[in-house]
Amino acid sequence: MAPAATPGAISLSELCDRLFFDLVKADAYRKVYAGMSSQLRVETILRIAPTYFALTQTALLEMSCIIITRLYDPSSRAVTLKYLLEVAAQKVEEFESGASDALKGIEEARESLAEASGALDAVKTIRDKLLAHRDKTHFHLDALDQLPALDAEIGSLVDAGRRAVNAIRLKFDGVWCTPELLDVTDYEWLVHVLREGKKAQLRAAEEAGCTDEFLEMKKDLGLI
Repeated sequence: MAPAATPGAISLSELCDRLFFDLVKADAYRKVYAGMSSQLRVETILRIAPTYFALTQTALLEMSCIIITRLYDPSSRAVTLKYLLEVAAQKVEEFESGASDALKGIEEARESLAEASGALDAVKTIRDKLLAHRDKTHFHLDALDQLPALDAEIGSLVDAGRRAVNAIRLKFDGVWCTPELLDVTDYEWLVHVLREGKKAQLRAAEEAGCTDEFLEMKKDLGLI
């Protein structure tokens, strides 16, 4: 068995970066889901590849839930936001702002995470009962039906995690992590290509004399 990682195995700045990027990903998955769901209200686009879109939406929701609960995992062997506090506490003498200020930052981070505990309970239930395990009492439920209602809770957990990481990182080396790391709207280009491609097909069909067959699709895409 490999030996357990020690605080010295990874720098505090690198640990902050990795945890923050996981927070960005958890947030990105839920935001892309929301954006795609809005785009897919256009039935003509949804019908192009309904199975693909359904699978993609499910995966986006499930990954957001899995990542955020992983970051809040209470296990002592996991690299989590709680672990960040433990490492920071062992490295207070290395903080550029001084040990006293470091302890204040750690306490700020601890308070931020504690404030999100209510949101964590709701999300963790879905993770435990539907995703990581298939609980008999939740057998009739589906994650795609349950997770959208937890968007606010996941958002709260993301925000609390960001505040915690920055409370420590800022006092450690003066760096403030920002979430502008991923373009979470580039799915719009995919939908644009699908939309324009479908419009081209409908125009070609119209030129071929098929005027009534695709009337609803034309209305759906704003052609008439």
